[in-house]
Amino acid sequence: MTINSQKITRRSALLGAGTLLLAGCGSSRNPNLTAAIDLTRKFFSERAFTDADVERVPFASIGVQVGGAAEAMVVLATVEGDDLTWIAADRSAIITRHGRVIRFKSGDVDVVTALGSDDPVANGAVAAGSCTRLLDFPKANLYSVPTLSTFAASGTASVTLLHGDITTRSFTETGVSHPLGWEFENHFYLDMVSKRVWQSNQSVTPQLPPIKIRVLRPYSGDIA
Repeated sequence: MTINSQKITRRSALLGAGTLLLAGCGSSRNPNLTAAIDLTRKFFSERAFTDADVERVPFASIGVQVGGAAEAMVVLATVEGDDLTWIAADRSAIITRHGRVIRFKSGDVDVVTALGSDDPVANGAVAAGSCTRLLDFPKANLYSVPTLSTFAASGTASVTLLHGDITTRSFTETGVSHPLGWEFENHFYLDMVSKRVWQSNQSVTPQLPPIKIRVLRPYSGDIA
């Protein structure tokens, strides 16, 4: 496998708050995203963001943290059905579906959830059980690589959101990909009623540390 993760810098891994880019096509695009980008550059490109900063950007946003680096605020760029796309200026991208990262593209790393995957998270129906996901690594010419996962409820956990802490129901995903020699453990924290994934820790490829995603301002169906 030839994916080179050494070029995943703080900027290219979506960790620079000032690196957002209005881009992409899809069924819906944020027409005011440029204003949000200007705010991130002006007010917190050189420091950690605060809840007040999030309030100043009136668009759906998430906090993204790769490994032990600082968390960055990222604003929603496009929507295609249930797929939410978050894009950085260097064309790094995260696409999520019901909280699952279904694509991560940055530098030499490109991993995509392939067709034919069985995934309760992406289907919006997290529950105890098992599934097989298939992953494509286009730049390494690896396709439909299987990962086997088991989901188990792991009690409740407190998650810090924009307006304070909430109690969530937590699930642990224990997975393995034998072709890649890769074992991983993911965590998903769901709203007790709506089942929305408010926070997650996801390993998306063997070449990167886990990615923490925290919903700051949820997408409510109106991207404008």
